[in-house]
Amino acid sequence: MRLLLLNGNTDAALTAHMVDLARGVGGGEVEVIGATARFGARYIASRAAAAIAAHAVLDAYAEAVVRGGEPDAVLIACFGDPGLQALREIAPVPVTGMAEASILLAASVGRRMALLTGGLAWVPMLEDFAAAMGFSERVVVRAVAATGSRWWCWAGRGLQGLR
Repeated sequence: MRLLLLNGNTDAALTAHMVDLARGVGGGEVEVIGATARFGARYIASRAAAAIAAHAVLDAYAEAVVRGGEPDAVLIACFGDPGLQALREIAPVPVTGMAEASILLAASVGRRMALLTGGLAWVPMLEDFAAAMGFSERVVVRAVAATGSRWWCWAGRGLQGLR
């Protein structure tokens, strides 16, 4: 199986880190190909940046298909899933995003769930995202003060990136 992991941020190091994590989970059965947005924000911290990231995700998908052919599935590896619905409209393969997958998994094991995010601007954005999925009554969103490129460092490394 070929999985295209699309990062809607412009941080190539973050993309490489997420590809490594995905490869570790997929083992030898999943070929993970990473693609980083060619334009937009290094860290999405506003609705404007998220809108640009949605465009960048579509662009990265098109570029990846031209370079390597159609994958078997696509993961938008940018929490908030910029461009998710638009990419589903054009891609002939399954497409999901980190936020959608997280909410659906949490909903399968419990009634209520919480999303913890970096930056206050993300609270209403993720509340709207959860509402669009039909989970507004089940999801609470809270923010920590940490924002920017250090925020992602906690993934796979414990909580030291939150300092």
